[in-house]
Amino acid sequence: MSLESEVFKRRIFDEERLLAYGFERVGDVLVCRREFTDGFYAVLSYICREMSGKVFDAETNEEYTVFRLDGVSGAFVIGVRNAYVSWLEEIRDLCSTERLYLTEQSERITAAILARYGASPEFLWKRFPHYCVFRNADTRKWFAILMDLDRSKVTPEETGVTDVMNVKLDDRTAEFAAKGAYPCFHMNDRHWASLILDDRLSDDLVLEMLEISYRLSFGKKKKRAPSV
Repeated sequence: MSLESEVFKRRIFDEERLLAYGFERVGDVLVCRREFTDGFYAVLSYICREMSGKVFDAETNEEYTVFRLDGVSGAFVIGVRNAYVSWLEEIRDLCSTERLYLTEQSERITAAILARYGASPEFLWKRFPHYCVFRNADTRKWFAILMDLDRSKVTPEETGVTDVMNVKLDDRTAEFAAKGAYPCFHMNDRHWASLILDDRLSDDLVLEMLEISYRLSFGKKKKRAPSV
């Protein structure tokens, strides 16, 4: 994950605040150039709700990337890195607001859960502050859990942190695996499936699986003993 992605994780930018801060509109992009420490300047670009940045040596105008390397040491390099991060944090604090989830699809799906089932997210774990569950109001059973995970936990071919939702599908798990659901992370994968909420699955398909999970959260009705 880049420095920019780490600092701006879970943030929603306000374009008017970015413009007031000093960004300029260049076509479809908002751009800000600023000297953030002696001898170095950075150019930030904001497009499609994503912020990216490059750092340059002011004397040569060549991009400076040493400070991005893992395990970098040395007071000078660390000083450049810290000054750049401090500037990014200033922009974050002045021009953005925090959001609960990493992806826009998570925002849409949780809004749909509230509208359909009256279930708000419950954040239960201090160790995992962004994990949340959704409960059936009648039975108090979970019908979904939403987590921020590295994709490799679900599909080894991919990396990068994103939102993953677990839902219960029981005997329909294999059916939806063929449609893009994954074997469940950290739960019984015979009955539960993991959904990566990065728009690889349509909202309609996610909501179809959520409906199954919600209905299963009522459990099976117990048969009454015959009267004597």
